[in-house]
Amino acid sequence: MVKAPDRKEHCECCGSSLGEPSSVDHRIVEEISNPAPRQVINYPVYEYTCPACGSSTVSRHPECPPTGRFGRNALVQATILKFMERLPHRKVTESMMRTYGLMLTPATVLDVTWRAALWLRP
Repeated sequence: MVKAPDRKEHCECCGSSLGEPSSVDHRIVEEISNPAPRQVINYPVYEYTCPACGSSTVSRHPECPPTGRFGRNALVQATILKFMERLPHRKVTESMMRTYGLMLTPATVLDVTWRAALWLRP
C-alpha cells in the first residue's frame, strides 16, 4: 500500500515556486489492525530545494511516523501490553509476534514504552 503526501507548490521560507521534488525518499512502516493482518505501508517523502533561497522543504503524509518503522497502532499495542497487562519486554515481543506476526526486539519495546511514559507524564 502506498500513501503519498500532497506535493508542495511554494517554498515555506520565501514563497517562490518549487517545481518538482529534488529527491524522493521512501519510509516503509509496519502497521497492525484488528482483525486484519499486519500491513506494510510505503510512505513516499518528497524533499524540495527552493531555487530562489536554497532552503529545503519536506512533504510527508500526515500518518507517516517521523522516526521508526512501526505505525501508531503497533506502538500503542506494545505500550498497552507493557503497562496494562504488566508483561515484561520479552513477553510483549512474543505476544506481538504470536498475535500480529510483528517482529520486535525487547530493546524496541523498551524504547517504545519509555517514550510513551514520557508522553503520558503530567
